Order: sequence, then structure tokens, then C-alpha cells
Amino acid sequence: MEPRQEWTRYTKSPIVEVTCQLHFPDLLTIPASPPAAFQDKVRARYPHFAPTQDRRGYVFSRHDRQEYVTLTQNTLAVTLTAFSEWAEFRAACAGVETAFRTVYGPAVYTRTTLRYRSLFRPQAYGIAPLEWDQLINAAALGPLALPGMTGTLQGSRHDLVLVLPDADGTDRFRLVHGFVTVTEPAQGRPSGEPGYLLEQEYFSIDPLQPQQLAPRLDRFNQEAARFFKHCVLEQLHTAMLPLAA
Repeated sequence: MEPRQEWTRYTKSPIVEVTCQLHFPDLLTIPASPPAAFQDKVRARYPHFAPTQDRRGYVFSRHDRQEYVTLTQNTLAVTLTAFSEWAEFRAACAGVETAFRTVYGPAVYTRTTLRYRSLFRPQAYGIAPLEWDQLINAAALGPLALPGMTGTLQGSRHDLVLVLPDADGTDRFRLVHGFVTVTEPAQGRPSGEPGYLLEQEYFSIDPLQPQQLAPRLDRFNQEAARFFKHCVLEQLHTAMLPLAA
């Protein structure tokens, strides 16, 4: 049995967003009327309420807006923009799912997704000069890690999907990664700073019963932590200032 993988906590964490999303068969009662009963269940943790921009769903958020729940007629998602520990996020997701199930009683979840979005910013970590092949595993960099590859990088984006090795072949891993120009949220425009985007999405295409969610999400989290550690080389790991366990 492989050792359990835990996320390394960093002072300069590259994880900008983690989302757990559940799909279910359409529930027409959700767009037909405000989800008052569901709000009552989650209001203690998510006191703020607003419709989504397209007016087809609802958002429930915490005071700091760093954690929020999105509900539509066929999806339920919990998103966190300040990830610290899996156990804490897992507990939040479980509480939201229990509240949803109590109110709406879905028989199954048709798709279960766990997504981690990381943005590496070497210049912000004090790394100079910028040599990507010393920071990111060559297998992730692809052709940009080939010897003799020179030039000023303008951008790249790669998207692939793999079937995870499991008994029934229903779990998938989608990887979106590549180089981006960092945009400062406060400014709303590109800063000119180069960054490396690593978006890991793990999902099951097999319908799951509510009691099957926790072990599946735990497995996805383990896969995500393991892959992340394979991608990050020692210089980048050290520059992000890992915290003591």
C-alpha cells in the first residue's frame, strides 16, 4: 500500500482555488423558487446569499467570501480560495451535501468532481533568473524542457484526460496546464509576470450514492497531492516556504 499523501502547507501557497462539484438529475424546484429551506440549513456557515450572474442559480458565501456554495438545478459546488487542509475542506463539503440531501433528497450524483487550481509565480517567490526546468518536472513542461530550447516564452496550454487505474475504469483525471501571464485581481489586468498554471480535475463518470462520496473524494485528493508533489522540484518547493508539519 502506498503511503498516504498529505498536502504541503506553504507560506506562499500556489493553490488559488479548490472546488468539489456534484451533478444530479435536474430538480425543477430549484429555479422555480428561492431555496429557502436549504439556506436555513447552511446559513450559519454561509450567511451571504445572492443569485448567480446568469440568474439561474444561487450563491451562499462566508463573510470573507473565500468560501462559497453554488447551487443550480443540476449542480452543487463548494469552492474555497484559501485552501489550508483537506480535512477542513472535506468537512465543509460533507456539511453542505448533507444539507442539500436533507432538503432535496437526490437519489444519486451523476458526476463527482474534485478540482485543484494552482498558479506558480516564481518572481513573487524571489526566484531569479527564471529557469523553468529547475522548478517544474520536465515531464510536465514537455517540449519546453528539451535541451537547447531557447527563446522568450509567450504562452502555452495543454489539456489531457486520463483514465485512472481502478476496478471499473469510471474515474478520470483531466490536466490543464501551461504558461500564463499573471493577472492581479485588484488591478484586473495582466501584470506581465510569468506564471505556470496547474489545474487538476478528478472526476467519476459513474453515478454514486451519497454514502460513496467520501471515499471517492478522499481518493481524488490523494491523487491530486501525489501528482502535485511530482511536478514541483526542490528549488520551487523551498522558495514557496513550506511550513513545519
